[in-house]
Amino acid sequence: VDDEPVPFHDKAEMKIKIAKDSYPDKEKYGLVSIKGNKESWVGGTYDDGYMKVNIREAGGTYAVTYDNIPPVITPVQPEIWEKQKKILIRAVDDKSGISSFRGTIDGKYALFERDVKTTIYTYHFDSSRLEKGKKHSLEFTVTDDCGNTSVYTSQFYY
Repeated sequence: VDDEPVPFHDKAEMKIKIAKDSYPDKEKYGLVSIKGNKESWVGGTYDDGYMKVNIREAGGTYAVTYDNIPPVITPVQPEIWEKQKKILIRAVDDKSGISSFRGTIDGKYALFERDVKTTIYTYHFDSSRLEKGKKHSLEFTVTDDCGNTSVYTSQFYY
């Protein structure tokens, strides 16, 4: 019987033995907290057949899993980027979560911003950097907490 989790004042370390330690890339292992039908990534580190993680609550149900699926990158309405003078890209990761992102335009760093309430990343066109009337190359890279990476490339006019 699972009771409601009891919060700690500080974090506590939990260590779980992996029954079938067969996945070759140990960096992809992680713990999930299970509540009903929903799994929430907790993370953790692999250590000689065990997963170690700091938790904030005692009780509940946890399981060892792995994340080998890269994030999904989707352009949002690329046909109106030029008109709106901004690039919108959606990036999601269904398991471990996104740990980093980076955009470049014509091989140079481009500042993409993310509203923490959404999965949308935005680049506002900068006339001092982008030559008007030219085709430009975009590369947007997203990496999740397990090191899985996706890259989106496109060309656009400004």
